Amino acid sequence: MPLLVTDLAFRRAPPHLEAKGLLGFVTLAIDETVVLRDVAVRRTSSGRLVLSFALRPPRRLGGNLDRRKDPRWRYALSHPYSPEVHAEIERQVIAQLRERGELP
Repeated sequence: MPLLVTDLAFRRAPPHLEAKGLLGFVTLAIDETVVLRDVAVRRTSSGRLVLSFALRPPRRLGGNLDRRKDPRWRYALSHPYSPEVHAEIERQVIAQLRERGELP
């Protein structure tokens, strides 16, 4: 599946968040057709670099569930169509950030 990530801008996270694994946020264009903003760049506990797409905060819909803590009430505003697309976007973003010296 050919796709091209361009117009990459990286904003580093503050040191206290970086210590918890959040390295920063990227804004990127895909195939010069759509722009994704504030995609998190994280380091997992195993040391792998990954992208996390922003979650929409829960809405008040009534009922007794605490939607701030219940993951069923959070969803991504935008996300890749498939795991394969996610992996390709992740690969290109991390490679570009490494080339530019913004990631190890």
